[in-house]
Amino acid sequence: MTSIKVVLEEARKEGWLVSMHEDPSNWDRCCVGLVDAVSESHVRLRSITGRGTEAGFEIRPLDSIAGVEQEDEDNDYLGKIRRLMSFGGAKSVESWHMGDDPIRDALRRSMDTDQIVSIWGDANEGCVLCGIVTLLSNDSAVVRTVDQYGEDDGTATVRLSSIRAIDYATEEEQIKQFLRESYAADDRL
Repeated sequence: MTSIKVVLEEARKEGWLVSMHEDPSNWDRCCVGLVDAVSESHVRLRSITGRGTEAGFEIRPLDSIAGVEQEDEDNDYLGKIRRLMSFGGAKSVESWHMGDDPIRDALRRSMDTDQIVSIWGDANEGCVLCGIVTLLSNDSAVVRTVDQYGEDDGTATVRLSSIRAIDYATEEEQIKQFLRESYAADDRL
């Protein structure tokens, strides 16, 4: 059986992203990043956030690490983080004229530009849908929904009267848009 230290040394040498888990009962809680250094007793990880940006270092004793996942084609989460490392942050988005119905205007713009939007219901409900508007009628919108990876996640219809707010091209939507386009480019190769 390969030791945790050997796995981490190989990841450092190859430049692979890893997720290190200290609590075997909670695999969702982990440190993610690039292995910067490995000593006889500790590992220093160049921490990468869930948005793909560097965030300092995390130093952990080797004997506290219950498991290590490394970057490969089967690890969707680490693949997502690797892609986001090249995202470069949210970009400024061109404004548009706000008419008498700003919600409808934003939905129309999503449909015209294929821009992902987040649609919010009442204050207690939070974000109801995230995706690209494909059809807009007098009383409803059809949305091609996307998941956290920007990939198609079905279709939903929402009544316009139930929409309280819309986020258009905020960092969250830009990340999903970037991932969507990045994965689509891979499919074309």
